[in-house]
Amino acid sequence: MKHLKSAVARLATSPSITNGYNKAAVACFALAFVCQDVMAADGASTKSTLVNVFNWIYGLGGVFAGITLLVQFINAKAGNFLGTQDPRKAIINTLIYTACFFGVVAIIQAIKFWMGGAGGDISTL
Repeated sequence: MKHLKSAVARLATSPSITNGYNKAAVACFALAFVCQDVMAADGASTKSTLVNVFNWIYGLGGVFAGITLLVQFINAKAGNFLGTQDPRKAIINTLIYTACFFGVVAIIQAIKFWMGGAGGDISTL
């Protein structure tokens, strides 16, 4: 973990970070750093690791959507401190993006249900 933090710090402070490959590397290192607890289960099978990763992604999407929507509501009530063109339009856009995210989740779950045959929850990979 210490080496991962130092590698991310070196890449993030590098003057060549403007290169697209370095940005992708920083994003991958950051994702690995955030997901390390999810993937570090002792004796976990690949299936259980993937279930943990999917659950983590779905939870993260829900949390980000909730926080973003809360900030948009506060922005609309507090006089548009974010400087958006129309705060109500930003709220509607946030709701649409959240619905799209969870729509993709529903499609993935439906495909897994159709292919797996038994149960449509995330644990039937």
